[in-house]
Amino acid sequence: MWKTFGVIFIAAGFGQSASAAGMAQVGNEALHVELDMQDRAAISAIVDRATGRSFVARSRPPAPLYTIHLGDPNYRRTRVSSEEARDIAAKTGEDGRSLQLTFIHDEPELVVRVRIRAPEGEPLSYWRLDVDNKTSQAIVRVDFPGFAVPQVLGENPDDTVVIFPHANNSQRYWNLPEEFRYAFDLRRQGQGPIQWPFRLCSGYAPDIIQMMAYHDDAAGLYLATYDGTANVKELSVEGLDAAAMRLNIGHIRPWSFGQDFTMGYDTVVGVFHGDWTAAAEMYRQWATRQAWCAKGTLATKDTPDWIKRYPAHLRFVLKHPYRDDPNRTDWDQLLDKLDRFKRDYPDLYPDAMVNLVDFDIGGNWQGFYNERWPAWMGDEAMAEKTREMKRLGLRPSIEPFAWHITNKHEHRQGYILREQPFYRELRQQTLVWSLGNDGTPIDGSSACVASAYGQTVFADDARRAAPWGVDLLQLMEIGLARRMDCYNPNHGHPLGQGPWIFEAVYEAARKTREAGRAVNPDFGTDKEETSEFLIPVLDCMYIRNAQMKNMRWNGRPQLYKNNVPLFDYVYHGYVALIDGLEANSPESMRWCAGIAVALGHLTGPLFSTDPDSQYYRTAQAGGAWDIVVQGKKAYNSYARDYVVFGRVLPSPGVVFEEITQPRQRVMLDQQPGTKEIGQESFVTPQVIQSAHLSPQGGVGLTFVNVSDRSAAFDVDLSRYAAFLKRSDVNVTVRHNGQVIRETPVELSAGKAILRLTVEPRALLFIAM
Repeated sequence: MWKTFGVIFIAAGFGQSASAAGMAQVGNEALHVELDMQDRAAISAIVDRATGRSFVARSRPPAPLYTIHLGDPNYRRTRVSSEEARDIAAKTGEDGRSLQLTFIHDEPELVVRVRIRAPEGEPLSYWRLDVDNKTSQAIVRVDFPGFAVPQVLGENPDDTVVIFPHANNSQRYWNLPEEFRYAFDLRRQGQGPIQWPFRLCSGYAPDIIQMMAYHDDAAGLYLATYDGTANVKELSVEGLDAAAMRLNIGHIRPWSFGQDFTMGYDTVVGVFHGDWTAAAEMYRQWATRQAWCAKGTLATKDTPDWIKRYPAHLRFVLKHPYRDDPNRTDWDQLLDKLDRFKRDYPDLYPDAMVNLVDFDIGGNWQGFYNERWPAWMGDEAMAEKTREMKRLGLRPSIEPFAWHITNKHEHRQGYILREQPFYRELRQQTLVWSLGNDGTPIDGSSACVASAYGQTVFADDARRAAPWGVDLLQLMEIGLARRMDCYNPNHGHPLGQGPWIFEAVYEAARKTREAGRAVNPDFGTDKEETSEFLIPVLDCMYIRNAQMKNMRWNGRPQLYKNNVPLFDYVYHGYVALIDGLEANSPESMRWCAGIAVALGHLTGPLFSTDPDSQYYRTAQAGGAWDIVVQGKKAYNSYARDYVVFGRVLPSPGVVFEEITQPRQRVMLDQQPGTKEIGQESFVTPQVIQSAHLSPQGGVGLTFVNVSDRSAAFDVDLSRYAAFLKRSDVNVTVRHNGQVIRETPVELSAGKAILRLTVEPRALLFIAM
């Protein structure tokens, strides 16, 4: 049985008159949703029944329930929202757990159908939207569901938190009025006046996790898309005015003219109680049932054993005929440098990946002919030194990078990329575009990741380098998906952004892996940015600058609080590597190493591994290398089942003294893709901590002291009783690998507290 509401909006001159039938409602025991039929079905309330909290901002005009973006064959865009519908009809299920809405638009001629259901026994509601497109235009994006939320829940601005995912980490925003003020000031310095609405952050799924969370200590709002395929979505946090903001999801589709829009998956709105891990757990329950996340990549039977052993990552940026600086490595001295490293850190030497940067004849990270052949020292010379490194027990690695056109490096007087003699050939071989930033598609490209060239270029690189002994190819940044759209109809894929991008990258990665493995059984692939859709084909995940990426710096002691390891919490079950700790002081490099080890992202050196470089010496002086050595030992032995093969659990929650890091040069990544530079100091905890659940059901706690003094602390093990599923356990405590305590512990409140001490630059591990 259904209850039916009808609302008709009739144009009358320049105004409108309306007749209404009240509120449309849907909900269950956990949440209640109201749509105001007098306001064109705008969402007027999303209520957490347990606390009575409504998350919808009432102090401003309501946001439209949806906004549809259309494009014509000339790529001109228009948009229409639910506010412009002529007719709106609502039909509510008799039990109040479902709602159907139908919107009729005259210009453009569309019929929009929205379905909402709130099943019994779940704190979630499931939303879908479909459009009957009666025009000749393409529906390229739908923003849905739309609603405004207050920037401050309750009284204290610092209690309101937004968690936004950025691939391998998440940014934690709190005190949103201050966040927007700071972002305004930062943007205004380079761009002039800034106005509302203002985008604080954005990212594209499946490059990022498809969820956001918004909460305080009382209750939280959970927003996600449950899409097991690779449809592109843009997630963003947008300020609407000084008091309200929007957590927006834009559902993006290829340009299919005259075609209907079918969402095909649920957008989920729910409520939760607790911190960000409570929201992440809701997402994990869905994500870990998907084919691309059902098991970690280490379970893949043909993953080379050396990749599973947490190899150190040694990165050498080579001196080049066109580029030279003191921190680059002379090609003729490379083997001597590796021998020096072996003497300094023999525990990190075996199977270490040796990443060679700038071996190509172009010698510039401009994105053309970079990391490609011919090599400036000659292909045979490079091949011979690669074979020698392999004979020394090392794992040579390269990063082919010849598919990205960008004009951002056109800083030399008179240099215009489009006027260079190689531009025509470059255009034919480019898979990722950074031109056309005005939104105009580049439709004349003859290459993209789905073209014949795009599907073979990496496999050809593997066939060329693997016989020399190259064991690792770092493939393209999947984080560039929004710049991998292609409008060439001759390639046979849909035009613009869509699942075809990820499907094509998946296939190219598979071909590359198979081509290399056919001639070199030790061959593997590597990723700079990770993607949910690509998890099944990753040999290991490769991330860069995780400690500074997408973090705000405004003088408040918040850096380590921002680095919420959301991706790790949801997906951890694979080998993960960091390419560099890029910091500017010995103390900060040590802290970066602590984060890498505690989260299981075991890293090699800093940006360069040359023992004569500044980065190497700084890491050595601060003890970052010592921490990495202890991490490698732990994760190849006693901590392996927990940190490598396990799942991330909520932190042990020990409160440690804070230490102030020296003032130094930092990257001010307020928005993805921006790199403002500043001099700042920041505050970190004395000890980095984490927790992991092993596949066998045990719990392991990691504590890494990144300071120069000992840290005594109490840890309550009873908080993990629910994960261990028993009331008493045997506990083993190791300090830098040495057993210092073995004892039975009863996991009840007040009886499971251990008093321990972790020494400077040391790793303490508790196994239960």
